[in-house]
Order: sequence, then C-alpha cells, then structure tokens
Amino acid sequence: MPTVLVENREVQLTHLERVLWPEAGLTKAHLIEYYRRVAPYLLPHLSGRRVTVTRFPGGVDRPGFYQKHLPGYAPPWIRRYRIPSQETERGYIDYPAVEDLPTLIWLANQAVVEFHPSLDRVDRPGFPDFAVFDLDPNPPATLADARDVALRVRDLLGHLGLAGYPKVSGASGIHVYVPLERVHDFYETSEFVAYLGELLVAHRPDQVTNERLVSRRGARVYVDHLQNRPEKTITAVFSARPLPGAPLSLPVTWSELEAGQPLHFTLSDVDEATRRAPLFAPVLAGGQRLDAVAGVLAARRRDRPRTPSPAASPRPQSYPEREHEPRIAPAEMNTV
Repeated sequence: MPTVLVENREVQLTHLERVLWPEAGLTKAHLIEYYRRVAPYLLPHLSGRRVTVTRFPGGVDRPGFYQKHLPGYAPPWIRRYRIPSQETERGYIDYPAVEDLPTLIWLANQAVVEFHPSLDRVDRPGFPDFAVFDLDPNPPATLADARDVALRVRDLLGHLGLAGYPKVSGASGIHVYVPLERVHDFYETSEFVAYLGELLVAHRPDQVTNERLVSRRGARVYVDHLQNRPEKTITAVFSARPLPGAPLSLPVTWSELEAGQPLHFTLSDVDEATRRAPLFAPVLAGGQRLDAVAGVLAARRRDRPRTPSPAASPRPQSYPEREHEPRIAPAEMNTV
C-alpha cells in the first residue's frame, strides 16, 4: 500500500489495480489519475459546498452507495463542514470540505466515482449561486431531444437578459446552469425554473413535460425544477459517472448543441476535459439576477406559499448505515 505525498499531506493509496469499470478495463488508478489532472478545474465547483459522494468499492457493476458524513477513519487534516441534520442520531453531518488536492485524492482512493455538490454554499445557506435546468429525456426520447429543449431554454433565458451554460450530464441528459447573485432563495430559483418549464411545455407539449410521474411522461424531455430545492445536489461538472464506458459530465458549447455533434466523453478524455474547463468558468462568477421575472415569482409565492427553509433540510432516512457511513436510499440517487 503505497503512501504518496500530495501537497505535503501523506495519502495512502490502496488496491490501485482494482477494476472499477470492467467493460472498459479502467481501474482505481485510472480514476485517481483523472481526478488529479482535473483537480484545478473541479475543486472550485466543490469549494465551500456540502458535497455528497457516491462510492463504488466493488466497481460500478456492483451496488454503490451515497455518503454524506466523512467517515471516522478519515485523516484528521481533512476539513469538515458540520451541518445540523435530522438524518442521524448525532444530530449533524460532517461533510468533507473538498477544496484541495490531498482531500480529492483521498476520496478517489475510497472509490468515490461521483461528486454531488449542493447548489448553495455553507457561508450563505439557502441562497444558491446558480439555478439549474435538469433536462432528462424519458425513453424513447434521447439526448438529441434534450439538445433541442436546451436550445429553447437558451432562447428563453436570452429574452430575459440571462446567460446559461450547458453541460452533458454524463448519462442521458443535459444540465443548463444559470449563475446568480446569492440574493434569491431556493423558492425563487425553483419557481423560476418551473415557470420557464411551463412555457416550454405550452410551446412544445409533444416534446417537453413537467410531469413528475415517470409513467406519464411519454417520449418527452422532463424539466425537473425540483432539482432546485434545498436538499438537492447536482452531479458536478468534471465528475465521472458510474455507468458503462466511464462517461464524464463536461461543459459543452451552444454551437456544439446546435450542430448536433457527438457529445460523449469518457475517463480517457482527460485532455479534452481540461481543454473545456474555461467554458464553465462563468458559472463561478455569478452576477445575474432574476429581476426580469420578479413580478411572476412574487405572484407565484403569494398564490402558492410554500417557502422552504433557507437552510438545507434533508428528509430523515431509514436506509441502513455502515459504521461511520450514513447512507442515502438508492431512490435519492441522481441518475441524470
């Protein structure tokens, strides 16, 4: 079990030969090297946030699990964000502060394949710095359908004087991020996405749906405004996915979506991942406000007063835990 020095921190690496993606022959060593290479671009999107991870110690062809609480055997130099929670008997969750390379490498060695950050930051909980349009094609709808809807989202945002930044989810969907000043609470951002989703459905009911029941969606693209709720997380840009071929969630351009170019990236495309890093830099800048729809949002709040708590309030879980490892039920897993 080699111990490596990463920015003056000792990190023990174990079972590097373990195959995580059997059909691609990719091992834990490949995963660690990928995250080492993309760390300068991934870490800014995780810094200051509650980060939930998914671990697949037996490989992605075996059941994995979500983990929020940093296990007790973690090195003491890993910083924690202690967040009050009703999920555990202790009354809090110690989220890992994924803000430096040693922490990232240590987590990758724990077979952490995916990173799922919160939409808000711990220094201002309840006020996200982006809204996200989670566009999920329901089979037999495809990524091509999600592209079309993403372009319509772009056009709607443009009419409101807002810019959006797309990335492929690494599964079948597309995420469009709208960076914001931290002045809007989760109710406003969720209702903003819901409102634009309703406009999309009204314009193309044959292609777009906001139906929550999967059985009623048909071959349409689901606009999931509930992804903008306090308890939700989103697959991080540059995150790997636990799917065949080791796909990645990477930024794309609007022109690529317009041209219908192939937009499938894998763990082996690390050079392409780093090349695309500047495409998502504006997401970190924030700076946009929802003033153009302020009246609409105020009316929706007045008519449907469901203002959530400004702090994240995850639902209590009954799913069994491993020692030191609170787990989240598989139904909570974001597969888009």
